[in-house]
Amino acid sequence: TEESSDSTQSEKETAAESYEPATIRLGVGTGRTPHLTALVAQQEGIFEKYNLDVQLAEFSAGIDTVNAIELGQVDVGYVADFAGLNRLGNLTDTNDSNLRFIARLEKTTTMALYVNPDTVSSLEDLKGKSIALQLGVISEYFNINALKEAGLTIDDVNIVSIDSAQTGLGLVQSGKVDALWTAYANIPKVEEYGFKKLITQEELGLYQNSLYVTTDSYISSNSEVLSRFLKATNETYDFISNNFEQAVKDITDATGMDSTIVADSLKGTILQLDFSQDLMDDLSAMNQWLLENGYYENSVDFNQYIDTDILKEAIPTADIY
Repeated sequence: TEESSDSTQSEKETAAESYEPATIRLGVGTGRTPHLTALVAQQEGIFEKYNLDVQLAEFSAGIDTVNAIELGQVDVGYVADFAGLNRLGNLTDTNDSNLRFIARLEKTTTMALYVNPDTVSSLEDLKGKSIALQLGVISEYFNINALKEAGLTIDDVNIVSIDSAQTGLGLVQSGKVDALWTAYANIPKVEEYGFKKLITQEELGLYQNSLYVTTDSYISSNSEVLSRFLKATNETYDFISNNFEQAVKDITDATGMDSTIVADSLKGTILQLDFSQDLMDDLSAMNQWLLENGYYENSVDFNQYIDTDILKEAIPTADIY
């Protein structure tokens, strides 16, 4: 009711008054789950409740938000386990990183391999075909595992390197590639151009952990603000769980995305703020895989880049290894 809505708004304003106003520049991948959940927090006034002005900066992929953090363009971003480890594994002694990972925000199964049905009808058909792929990110890991399912290697296909989802869509539209790994947000366009789903990461038994990342210097100066941000994110996750249809509407109203795509994207994601032992086990396994496949030469000591103090303060019940 209108009276109930007014009461809720009043409660949010009262809560906000107990915090100093603060701004966070948040890097998100366009149409990816961190973007969608942040939109819900904005639409439902959850960031406002914590007196946070969260300014969204959109990028093609999570690793691009890390680049923006290092350039000082955003304060907080997110990155998939593969890309984060790959970045750290290729650091040198003279080029160490001040990146710090403060929480896992999601575990997803939202990517799929789409193909031209005129040239590819099975994984085995990929031999000799062209695959549009952004290198250095999680889709590269999915692609190698998909090829392995068919007894193929990366040498059996033609990889067309792309720098963004839009570049990949352009190649699909122009008929220059036979296959493309894509997230749910881009599926309508891919299907419009005639591509069909061949296999999903879930069917391959593969998951993606995404981590919130910032810098040690930002933490030093803004730990209380980051704590508020994690509290607001956690409250947003609870809202989505309890008000799923409204959350989908919030996102579709803000983006114009198809509601079915939004719902499928959220359903394919485990929203959780933690730094649990199972995450550490996943990171260890991914680290070993990257080593064995020549992505870097020395094992990453991931622990030195983790800071869970803010998560502990913001969400005392969070599962932390």
